[in-house]
Amino acid sequence: VEGEPLEIAFNARYLMDVLNALDSPQVVLEMTTPSSPGVFRPFDVEGRRPELVEGFTHVIMPMHIAR
Repeated sequence: VEGEPLEIAFNARYLMDVLNALDSPQVVLEMTTPSSPGVFRPFDVEGRRPELVEGFTHVIMPMHIAR
C-alpha cells in the first residue's frame, strides 16, 4: 500500500456483487483518491500485474462519508 491513509465507503450490495462475481479468494482494489472509482480485479497468486490477469474487472464509485 502506497500513499496517504484514506477512508472510503462502498455500497455494501455493490461490493458483495463484485466479491461474489470474482473467481478469486483474494482481490485487488486500485484507487488514486478517496473520490475516484474503485477498480476491483482478481488477485494473481503467480505474481503477474493485476491488469495482465484475465478475468472479471469491476468498477464501483465510492460513497460520500459525512464527517
